[in-house]
Amino acid sequence: MKQQEYDGIVEAVSNDRLSAYISTSNTSKEGIISNYLNNIEVCRAFYPLLDKNSVQKINEAKNTIGLRGYNVTHGRIVAELSLGFWISFVSKRFSQYPYQSFILKNAFPNCLKYMRTLKIMQKKFENFRILRNRILIMCRKH
Repeated sequence: MKQQEYDGIVEAVSNDRLSAYISTSNTSKEGIISNYLNNIEVCRAFYPLLDKNSVQKINEAKNTIGLRGYNVTHGRIVAELSLGFWISFVSKRFSQYPYQSFILKNAFPNCLKYMRTLKIMQKKFENFRILRNRILIMCRKH
């Protein structure tokens, strides 16, 4: 792969995003892109397992990002999805699916590993929801 081609991909996807796909056994440009594309295919395989409402919300997030003139990236999709989406996603309703932990790991890569359990994530999101609602109530009073 020519440097110019690789630079174009880095510009479109971001260097930070691609750096996650450098492995100890493969640091070549082709290997990094291959790892990235393989990850996309794995994610696509899980996509149909989401319920229709989740798929619709993800598509709405992608459209909103595009309408704002930004490139649609993994990080922007995660940020655009509502708190309600994530509370629903970590609910017991989705806990029966084996892909849930995979998505949580990839959606929140900076979350400490020990905190990325379903039980802890449910509690954290619920606490955040309560705090957010209290702040909204207080703001409305003043």
